Amino acid sequence: MDNPVCRLLVVEDDPIDQMALKRFLKKEQLAFQTTMADSVAQAREQLALGCFDVVVADYRLGDGIALDLFELLEGVPVIVVTGGGDEAVAIQAMKAGAYDYLIKDRERNYLNLLPVVVQQALDHRAAEQRVRRNHDLQSTINVVLRISLQDIPLRAQLERILGHVLAIPWLSHGARGCIFLSDGTPASELFSGTCQGLDQVVLQRQMQFFQQHIHATPEVAARLLQSGVIFEQSKGLAGVGDHPAELLPNVYRTPIVSGSKALGLWLLQVPAGEAYSDEVAAFLMAIADTLAGIIERKRMEEALYEAKERAETASRAKSEFLANISHELRTPMNAIIGMTDLARHSDNPDERQMFLGIVQDSSQALLNLLNGIIDYARIETNRLSLSRVPFDLRQVLLDVVDGVTPKAKEKGLRLRWRLHPALCTRLLGDPFYLRQVIQQLAVNAIKFTERGSVTIDAGPYAPAVPAVGRGGAGRAGENLSVGKEGDRPTEVRFTVSVVDTGIGIAQEWQSAIFDAFTQVDGSSTRKIGGTGLGLAISKRLVELMDGRIGVESVPGQGSRFFVHLALERSTEADAPGAAPFGEGIPIAAEAAGEVTQEVSLAEYWVALERAMAQGDLAQAAQQSGKIRELSADSEVRSKAFHVVLAARRGDLSGARARLEQLRHVLGKLAEGLGSLQPAPPSCPLNR
Repeated sequence: MDNPVCRLLVVEDDPIDQMALKRFLKKEQLAFQTTMADSVAQAREQLALGCFDVVVADYRLGDGIALDLFELLEGVPVIVVTGGGDEAVAIQAMKAGAYDYLIKDRERNYLNLLPVVVQQALDHRAAEQRVRRNHDLQSTINVVLRISLQDIPLRAQLERILGHVLAIPWLSHGARGCIFLSDGTPASELFSGTCQGLDQVVLQRQMQFFQQHIHATPEVAARLLQSGVIFEQSKGLAGVGDHPAELLPNVYRTPIVSGSKALGLWLLQVPAGEAYSDEVAAFLMAIADTLAGIIERKRMEEALYEAKERAETASRAKSEFLANISHELRTPMNAIIGMTDLARHSDNPDERQMFLGIVQDSSQALLNLLNGIIDYARIETNRLSLSRVPFDLRQVLLDVVDGVTPKAKEKGLRLRWRLHPALCTRLLGDPFYLRQVIQQLAVNAIKFTERGSVTIDAGPYAPAVPAVGRGGAGRAGENLSVGKEGDRPTEVRFTVSVVDTGIGIAQEWQSAIFDAFTQVDGSSTRKIGGTGLGLAISKRLVELMDGRIGVESVPGQGSRFFVHLALERSTEADAPGAAPFGEGIPIAAEAAGEVTQEVSLAEYWVALERAMAQGDLAQAAQQSGKIRELSADSEVRSKAFHVVLAARRGDLSGARARLEQLRHVLGKLAEGLGSLQPAPPSCPLNR
């Protein structure tokens, strides 16, 4: 029995029999808590006030018979006492649901049998309850397993399971419950699950208890795993919130354990006056074990589903990449084949040279594409190594500007670059791959910008700038100690950013664009080409440099890609004419700190005029070629090409005549280009 004291209700209208029974129980010192009722009405009142383990009732009462009480005694064994050995009455009582009957005799010897029959009734009731609870347990586990097979979220499964358990009648009168789970992260504060009617103050206390234990030392966490079912009485909750202790309920707390992990807590709240039950605790423990298996399986299914989605996404990305790469390969190849065929059948030397120029441009585009694929393959197989040589960051930026200026001018974009005075120094690193990274960002900016400007900016690293994106954590993003050599730091931390006024990138794509084969628009029929490898290669190169790459963008307003790096200062002397480190260097151009594409073109024009004035045809051919490369205007490119041809033939007069034609074309385009002189650079350009 859960309670060693048997709560006995005796319904007897004969005062003498009542007195005899009381004397007998006192004499035998039986553990009975006896309540007397002398009528059916009084018995009904007593049954409404409390619960009883056994009822002993005289068959005939003043206001009815014992059978009138049976509708109120479901599950409670009833012993009917009859007089005169009326077998018909006994049979009627047994059919109505009585456990047993006793026959009164004058000597009242039936009282000697009463304790034995009561104990038998209690044992029988306990056996029936065990059978019923085992059946309920098995039935509940079957229901739980069926619910676990339903294709619904884990939270919905837990809600249905909890609702089914709380509907079991014998579990508790007025029971409420809750199942809450940790999300599995070691330092997580997030919990999920379901509650049905649980008091908020109880829930908060139990969640706090669970957090303290799973985040505590291994010994404390182990105690939680091994605790089993804990019955927390209301007095243990004294002083919580505004609730007096006597108003708070009792709680069964059962950890949901899988191996060495505590997945969560399974709580059952019962009224404050309800005592602990071994059977309820065993039932809860069995359900908790079943829940642990379900939760683990559901989480495994969710992890497998996410892995499947990632694999399918990667497969789709690779398929799109193959479609795109075939498109990107066919375009220059078709140009090479077509222009070569046209050049073979052309008798016009100028036309043939134009066709061969297109072949050269297409070949270069094809080579760049293949180099990108090879670079990515080498990075993926850890076969790419970086050099460590002295270089000038200004030279790197100018090379990038020279390379992207024609495309920017073709689209009518304003191309600007800025270099902070502190970076006019020689650094140790790999200028080739650094140039490749910056050029990739600049090419992308121009590609996705239809109007406005693109700015390439290099300045000291600013810790306040957040690193958005998925670049690897590197030295440039940390608080580094900088060594000293005299009064000059031996390590230079800086940020190169490329800012555009283009279409921008949505927040959900800002991390994915650094993944291989990923494009915001991956269809091969889109307006803008590309393979989806450029940013992935740039990210890996920056990581190899121990740096960080990221992006900040607002759709419709533009993007800012940035690279944080920390490179060692070269021990070689700075370029002649460079200002001392840390002093301000004014860079005069179209605006303070800006150099535009027009100035870059003017620089080559002045060099071309100087070479022609000195009769240096080799230098004139080189500068004319630069003008042809930088210009997007077909007439400028044609006239510059003829200057190159005349200079290479050694025809000085022909070159001068072609130069005048080129001056005339440039003058119309630039409105007096001859007066536009390049600003004297403070960090000299070494060519």
